[in-house]
Amino acid sequence: MPNIDAWNKIVEEFRSRIYDEEKVIQIIWETLFSTVFNYTKKDIDSQRSFKMGATDRGKPDIIIKDGTKDLFVVELKKTTVHAGREQLFSYLDRLKVNVGIVVCDNLYIYYLILNQRNQEVLQHSHQSLF
Repeated sequence: MPNIDAWNKIVEEFRSRIYDEEKVIQIIWETLFSTVFNYTKKDIDSQRSFKMGATDRGKPDIIIKDGTKDLFVVELKKTTVHAGREQLFSYLDRLKVNVGIVVCDNLYIYYLILNQRNQEVLQHSHQSLF
């Protein structure tokens, strides 16, 4: 788990790059996942394409994995969370992953839990990056 200095570095980097192109922001987040969170390059799966239906293809920005198991999905957006939330939810459902992050005006973390009836219940939190 990153310490406060690491989180401050993440916030500083985010603030200084908020208007950059999504490709640049993606590279920054991939670097943060490897340098701050200690994921290896093999654990960071960028732009993986997979079938979402008869004609649609999914392509999450970043999937963090442990070996062959997907741990969580990261979706990067230049606008507000509404632009990426539904897209993220469809990736979580398709990949059978319980945790997802949308990085946009804030950092939004979503996780699915099972209630007493074994139904998925969406929980979320967000952290301001400003």
